[in-house]
Amino acid sequence: MAPHTLTGIPSAVPASRVNVEATQWMATADRLRQAGGRFLALWASDQRDLGAGFVVRAAVLQPSRLMVLTLRLPKEKDEFPSLAGVFPAASRM
Repeated sequence: MAPHTLTGIPSAVPASRVNVEATQWMATADRLRQAGGRFLALWASDQRDLGAGFVVRAAVLQPSRLMVLTLRLPKEKDEFPSLAGVFPAASRM
């Protein structure tokens, strides 16, 4: 798997976001968990009116920074792999 490109997020705490493909979504979340990450939030936005699909994001607090995973779904797809197997709290969001 190719390394991800981290993009800084302006904030009061160190924060970064990383774009992942659907095939990397679970594995990236699991690596963050194994490195001490704590699941914070999961949300999605509908960008079909902009000619795109849904964008799903998960926030994970690492010991040294906040990480936001971003998964862009194709226009024709409205489902994504659940993170509940990695972070059980994701089943409630």
